[in-house]
Amino acid sequence: CMAISVAVCVGEETADKTVALLKDKIAGLKIGPGVDAGNDMGPLITKAALDRVTHFIAKGVEEGAELAADGRGLEVAGHESGFFIGASLFDRVTSEMSIYQDEIFG
Repeated sequence: CMAISVAVCVGEETADKTVALLKDKIAGLKIGPGVDAGNDMGPLITKAALDRVTHFIAKGVEEGAELAADGRGLEVAGHESGFFIGASLFDRVTSEMSIYQDEIFG
């Protein structure tokens, strides 16, 4: 989804600082069961949704985007069979890439 999830930075220095700031924010996110009010992100709704999101992450890398933060492979203690994924961050995305053109919902 492109709503509020795109930052267009002018200049390499600004872009690099923005990516670093976002990576720090991502690292501080708490991911776990959606019923826990202390969590920032819950699981995806189904395995198919998880597979779709991980497919798009792989596709973005394949198409040349830089994966600055990779949320794939996240396991939440006590919920190992849950459909969890960590926050992911792409850099250097172009408008021709599928991760730009398609909505990525879980």
